[in-house]
Amino acid sequence: MKHYIYIKNDEIQLVSKKGKDYTYTTVPVQPGAIVNGVIMRHEDIKQAISQLSPMPKAVTLVVDSTNIIIKKVEMPKISSSQLDQMIKGEFDLFQREDKYLFDANVVEQTATTMSVLCYAVAKDFLDGYLSIFKDLKIKIRRIDTVMNSVIKYVATVPTLQSQTFVLNIVVGDNLLSILFEQGSYKFSNRSRLMGQDNSAMYSQNLFARLSSMVQFSQSERSKFPIGQSYYIGVPQEQLAHLSVFMTSAGSDIEPLMFPNGGFDLPYFAPYMGQLVNKRDVNLLVNKQEARQKQKVRNGLLIRGLILVVLCGVLAFRGYTIYQEDKQLQSQIDTLNAYFQSEAVATELLHYNTLQGEKDNLIAQSDEFFLLDSQLQGNKRFDSNSLTTLLQEDLIINFTYNISGQSLEITGSAPSSAVAVAYIEALRETGYFENLRYTGYSKEESGVSPAGTSILTVTYEFVAYAQIPALESEVANEAE
Repeated sequence: MKHYIYIKNDEIQLVSKKGKDYTYTTVPVQPGAIVNGVIMRHEDIKQAISQLSPMPKAVTLVVDSTNIIIKKVEMPKISSSQLDQMIKGEFDLFQREDKYLFDANVVEQTATTMSVLCYAVAKDFLDGYLSIFKDLKIKIRRIDTVMNSVIKYVATVPTLQSQTFVLNIVVGDNLLSILFEQGSYKFSNRSRLMGQDNSAMYSQNLFARLSSMVQFSQSERSKFPIGQSYYIGVPQEQLAHLSVFMTSAGSDIEPLMFPNGGFDLPYFAPYMGQLVNKRDVNLLVNKQEARQKQKVRNGLLIRGLILVVLCGVLAFRGYTIYQEDKQLQSQIDTLNAYFQSEAVATELLHYNTLQGEKDNLIAQSDEFFLLDSQLQGNKRFDSNSLTTLLQEDLIINFTYNISGQSLEITGSAPSSAVAVAYIEALRETGYFENLRYTGYSKEESGVSPAGTSILTVTYEFVAYAQIPALESEVANEAE
């Protein structure tokens, strides 16, 4: 019998398979024992797993968290070793290999090209899981992710291969929205839902998140309009309310329950964990390899420390013999007494404080001049041109990331049309690369002095972009 397990914020799900037969088991989890996929209270999770029946001896573990970073890359066909190096470069985390695990799933490939889903996850994210299952003497065969499992499942359903749709997975008040274009993964977004089930606010939230995905698809000028919006974790009654709300809003997209292919839909995550590609994600193998590399590094470090200590002992012995001269020893004692005096200690402390302040000012100065050179050196960037794009009542804020040369653009517009128009105007300037618009949220506020509500409606939106490389950097790369 094979077992697949998924630990949610409020319960643990176990899918057991024997031949073609499946059994589904659920045990509750104490609130706060696991948050966003991170285990906070180990004993509570161990106690919950101990209540599973049948108690598995080996499992495939499926995990989900915002700590797991995913990126889809299209590239020429390369070897596995080249792919491992490429993944690290894609996340700009190559210099932090000691902190992250990297993995990939080759979802599509031809004779010359391949489509790869790249993953990065902090190494310490898995430590809690490994510790608990080790204590319970349960062997972990594989560790997969919810996102990766869903993408593999969609690839196995022929009716979904010709569809462009959004899959919405609701777990508590968390929503994971995944855009598939002709059955192929395109984009995903996480958000938090407000309101209670069957409430107008809840339906409005679901529709707003769907609208954001539609706007993203349109901003990418996709040739395939979204035709379906599937849901997991939303009751059928709520979907009926959502359908009425979307129809009244003028949407021609019908909300549907995700086709389950014969399995129990609430257990989609552990059920889909049984799917494995030839080159697929297995965070367990990466974790074990990372531990082995760390053991090798630790062994080398210990050998190096032993050598240093031996050298130090020999040096100290020679120094001791040399210092047998009483007069020189007396001078050393005098100097030691001087430096240990309260007055000198106070001066040294003051000096160290000033030195720290100096280093801090230098660091701030370096950061300022780096930012200034990045912006002023890029001849394509004209802040006056961006200012002319602003309209009345349109508030824009730019946040610039120096190391990644990326720009976060947040804005507030009087209407969704103004927001979309501004994003399109930014795109047409040609100043940015990979301009990505994540949609808007509608905000209402304001009360008159007499107590009569006067609502002010604004549309908050966010976009991300890469600032093109400086001309000097492009020239260096060309050389």
